[in-house]
This record gives sequence, C-alpha cells and structure tokens, in this order.
Amino acid sequence: IRVGYSSLSELEMKSSDGCKDFDINPPNLQVPPLILMSPLSSKAVLSQASHFAAAQQQIMNSANLLAGQPVQFFPQREMYGDMIQGGGFGSNFQTGVSPAMQPVVLINGVSDRVNPDTLFSLFGVYGDVIRVKILFQKRDCALVQFSNDQQAQTAVCFLDGVSLFGSTLRVQLSNKNEVKVPREGESKEADLNKDFTYSPLHRFKIPGSRNFQNIAPPSHVLHITNLHPDTTEEEIRSFFGSYGQVQDVRMLTFENKPRKMALVSFTNIGAATDCLVQTDGKQIKQCVIRVNYAKPRNAVSLSSHPDQ
Repeated sequence: IRVGYSSLSELEMKSSDGCKDFDINPPNLQVPPLILMSPLSSKAVLSQASHFAAAQQQIMNSANLLAGQPVQFFPQREMYGDMIQGGGFGSNFQTGVSPAMQPVVLINGVSDRVNPDTLFSLFGVYGDVIRVKILFQKRDCALVQFSNDQQAQTAVCFLDGVSLFGSTLRVQLSNKNEVKVPREGESKEADLNKDFTYSPLHRFKIPGSRNFQNIAPPSHVLHITNLHPDTTEEEIRSFFGSYGQVQDVRMLTFENKPRKMALVSFTNIGAATDCLVQTDGKQIKQCVIRVNYAKPRNAVSLSSHPDQ
C-alpha cells in the first residue's frame, strides 16, 4: 500500500442510506484540527521525526551515553543509524517524501574557506559524491550531487546543522536531478566546480561494503583507518594536532589486520569536522588514511576511559 498526505483539511460525512462513510467520533467529541503537511516537505517530516527520536534517545540511552564525559553528537541522528541500508534509508523507513526524490542536496551557510574538495570530503562520509558546485553569484550556497537519492537523503539527515569552519550548514534536498559543471578552463567559475565521478576516494562503490555499516552521526571523535603498522600514538597526535586541539588518542590493533586504526577526540564536533575535511585522503608514512566519524559506542569508550 502507498500512504500519502491529502490536500483536504477535513472529511464531510454523508447521511444517505447505503453510504459507506463511517463517523467514528461521538457527536459531542471535540476533534483537534488536522495538521497539514506538504507531500514533498521532507524537511517537515524529518524535523518531526527528529524531535520524536531525540526524546526516545534520551529515555532509552541516557544511562549508557551519559556515563563519564557526555558524547557530543546529534541524538536524533543516532536513531536513524540502524535504518541505513545500502547507503541510505532502507525500504522499511518511509518519510512521506515523494518517490521521485533527487540525488542533489542544496547547502546554505558555506564558509569562504570551503572549496569543492572540502565538501567532497565531508559529504562523502554519507555517500559517493559525483559533482560539487559552489554558486558563483551566491558563494555561501553549494550543490552536491550523489550517486543516488538515498545517499542524498542520508546526508541531509546527518549533516543539516553541522558546523564547518565556524559556519552552520543548512542542508536540504534540491529540486535538481543533476549538477552541471563546466569543463576545466572553460569558465572563470572552474575553481568553484569539480567532477568527482572517477575519484578513488569513494567509500560506497562496492555493493555490500562494510562502509555502509560504519556510517555514524557527527561526533567529536574521529575514526582513522588504513594506518601503517609502524604508526605510533605520538605521530598521530602530532599529525592531527596541526589541524585542531586533540584531546585524546587511542591506537587500535587487530590480529588479522596488518593495518592499524586509531580514535582521535577533539574539543567539539565542529573541531572534529574541520579536521576531517582537511585530513581525509592524506598520507601518513605513504599510506592514504581514511577519516570518518566514530560510532557512538567507540566515542563513549574513548571519553569514559581516556587512559586506555
């Protein structure tokens, strides 16, 4: 079945015999006014879902997440974590959005320090970014095209309201179905546009990849992967310390994996985000590192036991 929002504000009941209308309310019952929402208003739907999810989060997880130092992440986005399947919301999660969603998101509040590579690194955490366009006439706005509409929806859910270089990003679904960028050297806007179709840094190219399971809400703790086996904690602290104030570092090693991992915590989510966009894809000891937000349980663990 398909369930959508109607344009009617109320139903008129017919009293003729044989009619199939049924009024389930007693005659004297005061019916509250019907709340109307546009069928295409994904922001309204997600906003209501976010408030409901945040309330449930506080009730269900307060005992776990508030132990020790509180973890700084958006509680409503944690509720969506289990719903992400294949780079977006699973088929069982219906938001009331029209099936004809677009794979493009519109971003407002873009700092003048941001370039297409910056947005690729940040939004690439939640999907494979195909093209990025910073608007020439309105430099604080940008368009990001994903490989599919589910990834675009996921980015809206997790990144709307995130701070980047001191500016709060407002992210929403665009009505465009693609982002057109000029060829290199053909326009004075070339440095504001970039095509990432063949980028080797896409995280979700392989169907069924574990990267789908590792999607996490923005956090003040970053998860670093693909580190050289000889990388030390001091080297990690020094490298990431040049991009922000590092609070703590924990090295992770596994018997069956030759490469190391690490958890790096910062003072707040904004500082961690600024570091993520500047370090993802860089090299440490000739290894291209991948930087992601840590899962909430890892963030809690690092915050609660900084000496481990």
